[in-house]
Amino acid sequence: MVLWDLAGGGAERSVLELASALQAAGADVRLAVFENWGDFAPDASLRLRELPAGRNKLGILALRGQLLGLIRDWEPDVLHAHLYRTNRALMRALLLIPRRQRPTVILTERNNLLANLRCWHGAAVTRAIVREIGFLYRRADAVSAISEGMRTQFETATGVPVRCIRNPLNSRKIRRRAAEGLPPGLVPEGHPLVVAAGRFVAQKGWPDLLRAFARVRRKEDARLLLLGQGPLQGELESLADNLGIRDAVSFVGFRANPYPLIRAADCFAVASHWEGYCTVLAEAMALGVPVVSTDCDFGPREYVRDGFNGLLVPPGQPDVLADAILRLLRDKGLARTLAANAPATAEVLLPARIAGEHLALYREVLARREAQ
Repeated sequence: MVLWDLAGGGAERSVLELASALQAAGADVRLAVFENWGDFAPDASLRLRELPAGRNKLGILALRGQLLGLIRDWEPDVLHAHLYRTNRALMRALLLIPRRQRPTVILTERNNLLANLRCWHGAAVTRAIVREIGFLYRRADAVSAISEGMRTQFETATGVPVRCIRNPLNSRKIRRRAAEGLPPGLVPEGHPLVVAAGRFVAQKGWPDLLRAFARVRRKEDARLLLLGQGPLQGELESLADNLGIRDAVSFVGFRANPYPLIRAADCFAVASHWEGYCTVLAEAMALGVPVVSTDCDFGPREYVRDGFNGLLVPPGQPDVLADAILRLLRDKGLARTLAANAPATAEVLLPARIAGEHLALYREVLARREAQ
């Protein structure tokens, strides 16, 4: 497995969960990172190696040397890299190594590629990067994505065939960790509780959520817990002040175990403008929490059935989001129905099942390469 770092995002959490599931299935899994830092600690059984040249845009030759060392020392059958930034750097370096010396390479995309690129670049630069991605990814042995929407977008944009294999979700582990107990002083008694979780970045639509919550506060004496961290935290705290809701909003930071707080919610809310899958939403559903999410590209609509196991609202419309949150806080019958139907979502994401899909892909690609 190859990752950029172990930062506290849903993608990194999912990759570590996948590594554990593959180990449980009998695979010898090891982890290489470009930057050995982050909020997540890999399982002690997972051997870790740093490839520091990968984080240097000018270090492709150095990364090539480090990859040759990794290939020599570990003799991997498969290099499985995750996330666009990692995949791009890895493939640039691997193309400097003769194909006969390279192991099988599989790349997994874990976010809405075009939305991410357009957030950071203009149209011309985005088109150029997409062309480069198409060139690089065609030279991998296989490409996968974690949602059908992502698969369709990526194939259309790049012309590269993509397999959809979703994130694993260990509902039994999540429920066990949710039962570990609430951190003291964080869950207010006697107030409806809305919880949201994720990195404080533009993708997640946090200003929309705060504006929606300000509308909720005009009608209900609710509280909002925000689990996460990121570069926009200062701006979000200022916005909460300006909206007059700062005393009702708690920024509680990154939590290695967020599940007791998520389970305590009367409503779990997602305001994202785009996603790859939104695993934390599926985790909240696995805990039987009533959820409301934006119907963003991609992910939520693939497992949230509006009015059956959750509520879906258009992205970028705080008033509509507020109305949906109020529905869940006020209509206890609806909230109970959604919560009762939500946990079944996790059944198709069982770690053993997802690990089996990855192992099948590994074997298929290895057999195809041996036949060449």
